[in-house]
Amino acid sequence: MSLHPKLVHFALIAYLGLIFIASSIPGEEIPKIGFEFSDKLIHAIVYLILFLLFFYSLKYQSKSVKLRDNALTFAGLFSALYGISDEIHQLFVPMRSCEIEDWFADVAGIIFGMLIIKLAVEKRSMPTITFLLIAFMFSCNTSDTSSGRRNDTLSVTVEKAECWTDHMPVVNDRGTRLGFEIVIRPGNQSDTLIVEKFLVSRTDNDYLEKAFEIRSDLSSDGSKVLIVIQARETKYFTDTFQENETVQFKLTLSNGKGSKKTLTTSKIKPYKVY
Repeated sequence: MSLHPKLVHFALIAYLGLIFIASSIPGEEIPKIGFEFSDKLIHAIVYLILFLLFFYSLKYQSKSVKLRDNALTFAGLFSALYGISDEIHQLFVPMRSCEIEDWFADVAGIIFGMLIIKLAVEKRSMPTITFLLIAFMFSCNTSDTSSGRRNDTLSVTVEKAECWTDHMPVVNDRGTRLGFEIVIRPGNQSDTLIVEKFLVSRTDNDYLEKAFEIRSDLSSDGSKVLIVIQARETKYFTDTFQENETVQFKLTLSNGKGSKKTLTTSKIKPYKVY
């Protein structure tokens, strides 16, 4: 029994929207999974499904003979381009980042989807397809774990970000002093994190690079975290914050081995300290 074309088209549009919504969730709001599971494997499976939806949508449409006859190629191309746009989109989402390794995982899922379609068209046995699927999932998970050991991929999250304005009276002081604390947790506890650049934006203004200080600490569960705080005697802004103003921080981190990641916090309304 063949699928109704409109049903396939609707499923494709809904799935594209679902990926966009998932990529729009700020990093600190993503629920933590209670067991170890490969991030790259998730990417590969998501884009394997996307490729299959694109393929059947193009195959069942009747407006373009070229798209229908070359559904395999165009489905792969459209899926890969959507993967690129999704990574770029995450540059503008707080505490998310654009990673070429994630796109490689997307493409791996797309290629495996193309292989499944070719085997199905050639009427290869289901055990062959099942075996390839298991091998594909195992290789994605294994390669992600081994790359973590080599520190090829930098995995970090912002665990906490708070900000305040210091209104304590100080002799010969001008303007409101800004204070903040940003707690960064490395995904791999063996990583040595380096904050290469620190920028601050005030109420949607341009980001300005500022001085900062670093200290290492242990979280409540005993794991290592990195804490970014304001540099001593440094005034980030000279004029007083208004009631509804916000501040946003952007950090570029590396592990000293070539891997880098940029994190952006959510907009924070500073609280007052007297």
